[in-house]
Amino acid sequence: MDLKDFIYLDIDRVRSFTSQLFEGIPETIDSKNGKEQDIKGKIKGGMPFLISGGLEGGSLFRQEKTETKSLQHYIYVLFEDRLNDLKKLSVLNEKFDEKNWVEGIVRKGLKESEFIKITANVKIFDYEYLDNAFKMVKGLPETVAELTSMSLTKDKRKQKKRETLKEMGARDWDSTINPISKFMETMYKGIISLKIYPVGTDSAPYLLGRLNKNYLQYDRETLLFQYGTEPNQKWTIVGQISTIPDEKGINVEKPQLKEGYNMLDMENIMEYILKLMVTTGLKFSVSYPSIGIIPLAIYRV
Repeated sequence: MDLKDFIYLDIDRVRSFTSQLFEGIPETIDSKNGKEQDIKGKIKGGMPFLISGGLEGGSLFRQEKTETKSLQHYIYVLFEDRLNDLKKLSVLNEKFDEKNWVEGIVRKGLKESEFIKITANVKIFDYEYLDNAFKMVKGLPETVAELTSMSLTKDKRKQKKRETLKEMGARDWDSTINPISKFMETMYKGIISLKIYPVGTDSAPYLLGRLNKNYLQYDRETLLFQYGTEPNQKWTIVGQISTIPDEKGINVEKPQLKEGYNMLDMENIMEYILKLMVTTGLKFSVSYPSIGIIPLAIYRV
């Protein structure tokens, strides 16, 4: 068995699917560090577990902070193995080559809600992290001015700081960064986008998904430091196809408003604006030729 270095794991979905595949799985663990606790939950179908002896409660597990993720990773391995056994996991690397992706053959062969596995190059773009970076950059002129004047006397220090701030155009930084930051906070707050490139470039349709920061196995600073936004290595992604948009795209029709105010008119206007934002790329959405995916796990082997 290949060892998996998990980068992302949507344990809530994985636990739900595993429960259905095995007709039961532990639902809760009484967690008190360093003490043995009951694992509560019913296990059916001969599913192996960490400790033998009793399938309905009573199993003992030494629960520590570091072991919580270990249990989640173990459940995931059971989940993927079970999908393979039932032939419910499509391994795209084994079925399609670059020509299949470029010519749309893959798109025709996929189904929404299908479980897929692919090893490919990825891009991760964390909008919230970028927004925070923008806000930090805004204070850079003040920091530079303070550092360059530290060795001067009090009177000369003030003069030096004013000169430095003027040279760096501190006011321009505010007027430029504030609108960008406000826009990102309004439109993309909390979004971490994932692009999966089956053939390594933008020339073929890519898989597009969103990541939940709570399921990242690293904090975002560590993830960015270790791998960057475009890791120069291939990662394995297991997920579920969410949508396969067709080429005709979204039909955007301007709403026809009546003379009197109507709540439905307001809803139509809002729907029209949202569609405009999606079609122009202002709003994060899956559109042709990309394929939507709900990432369940990302790992290296």
